[in-house]
Amino acid sequence: MGFWQHARDVLSGRVAGAPRPPAILKATICDDGSHRYWVMWDRLHPDCQDPEYIRLVVHYYAKVLFNLGAEDDEMGASARRCLGFMGTLLCYDICVASILEQDLLTLAGIGDTASVVTPGKSHWKAEAVLYAVSVVQRHLTTDFPLSTTEQQSVFSVFVLIDSALKSLPEFKDRLILQEALRHAQAAYEAGEPWDDIQNLSRIPTRAVADAIFKQA
Repeated sequence: MGFWQHARDVLSGRVAGAPRPPAILKATICDDGSHRYWVMWDRLHPDCQDPEYIRLVVHYYAKVLFNLGAEDDEMGASARRCLGFMGTLLCYDICVASILEQDLLTLAGIGDTASVVTPGKSHWKAEAVLYAVSVVQRHLTTDFPLSTTEQQSVFSVFVLIDSALKSLPEFKDRLILQEALRHAQAAYEAGEPWDDIQNLSRIPTRAVADAIFKQA
């Protein structure tokens, strides 16, 4: 059975006992307890392709902002800081090799506190799993420990971007990731509310689609 046929069958209820669409890709973001991070990737479906890394990252950014709440909520200031760090990072062409050789966390303005290291013993980890809803639409589930701090949530976004860029060997895919993040960022900066449940999927889906179309 083909990948997308299976996804459609799950959604239509033709696959007995299937609670959700097929899982494609999983990212596990770890912290050793001192804001030293690393990421582990697992391809969960044989048809998973590199562009799914792009989708997972952009959906994860949207999910973290959503979890942090509206700007006038108690944690809204952290969402605004996350947006600020993203704006700083996206001033650079993060898809090019010369930038990838630099510390992306430093470029984002968090390198004095957070760093990327080789995998070790984790004291904190967040998991993100991407599911196929249709050919273009994805659904992301996340699992954060109850002990998760706002700072860990924010830092994890940039650690994930750094890892995804280094996992994408094709320049075109890295460029699409860069442009998808810029499209999403532009939407939030234009006033699209990140705490709107509809925007949780709409903004990353549209951002990725626009970036792919631009490079077609």
